[in-house]
This record gives sequence, C-alpha cells and structure tokens, in this order.
Amino acid sequence: MLNTLLPVKDRHPTESAILNSAMSLFLLAGEDSVTVSRLIQTAGISRSVFYHHFSGKDDLYAAMLLSDELGIGEMLHRVRRSQDLATLMRECLKYRIQHIDKHRLMMRLETKLAGEGSNLERYRQWQRLKRNHMALFAEITSELLDVDADSDDLRFLYGLVWTLADGLASLRDNELYHELIQDRRGFSRFLLDTIAQIGHKPNAT
Repeated sequence: MLNTLLPVKDRHPTESAILNSAMSLFLLAGEDSVTVSRLIQTAGISRSVFYHHFSGKDDLYAAMLLSDELGIGEMLHRVRRSQDLATLMRECLKYRIQHIDKHRLMMRLETKLAGEGSNLERYRQWQRLKRNHMALFAEITSELLDVDADSDDLRFLYGLVWTLADGLASLRDNELYHELIQDRRGFSRFLLDTIAQIGHKPNAT
C-alpha cells in the first residue's frame, strides 16, 4: 500500500494525502510527465490547498525526500534497540531495496534538486537530516564494535549499504542484468543475507 511508503511524522493529513498521491503518480507515469494540475486533480484538492502546503513541484520533491529520510531515522532508532550489527546492516539495506522503484524515484529527485542547486528549506532540512543519520549510524556501529565513531571503517559500512542500494536501483532497466538475475526477489534476499553476514563477523570492519 502506498501509505506504507511515506512515513507520517507530525504532518497534516492533507499534506500526507498529497505526498502519497504524488508517489503513486510519479511511480506510475514518471515525475516529469505529471503536472501540478494533474496532481491536484488526483489528490482531490484545490490549487490553493496545494500551494498552501507546497511552494511548487520542487518543494514537493523535497518533501518526499524528507519524508523518506524520516522513515530511515525511525528505522535506525528501532534497530538500535536490537544491539545487533547484523540486524542493523540488514535493515538499513532492506529499507532501501524493499521498494526499489521508490528508491529509484528518490535518487532521481535528489539528483534533480542537487543539480538545480536548490535552496528550499525542506531540501536543506533533508540534507541536515541525512547527515545526522549518517552520524547516528556511525554512533550505533561504534558502540557495537567498540571503535571510534569517526573511524573510516564505519563510513565504509554505511557506504556499502548505500552502494548496494543505489547499484541495484541503477541496474533496474539493464537488459543484461535481467538476463543474469532472473529471480530478482531471490537476489534481494541474497543481498540482505550477505550484508547481514558482515555483522556476524567479529572483525566486520
């Protein structure tokens, strides 16, 4: 269900409805082909209501990135209680690849806003939150491995999750990839199991 894709965090119900309508339309038709007018019609709102919540389409993009990143934060705080590196690694990757088309969309939106040099407040909030989550990941892993939180090894662990998720998303339209990997669900399980194994090793870094 689409309402599981974008977490709600102290957000107005109308804003949530707009975000989820946008997610549905962007995944179905592509964000470039969806106009604000079409989005307003699909969400069943007036133009004034849309612009009450968002300054424009780019602001909507930023809100989607921010909402997705809030979900990552919720996951990190939940997994932290497990005190298990394997669970942390697995869940961090799972969050990104369980809805791989959504992750591809987030990658595109990030590229668009970064390429435009966006200075939107929501975009800046997303940037700060993403950096905070990188630091939180390092803090959690440093506690589990008893190493300095500023260690490059901990950055490498986060980078591994990031690389696997973005790499899988980037290969989505590659014909040779689909010839090689015909069982995509099986491959996703393989990736999750493999990255979890890193957490089971005492010298994981």
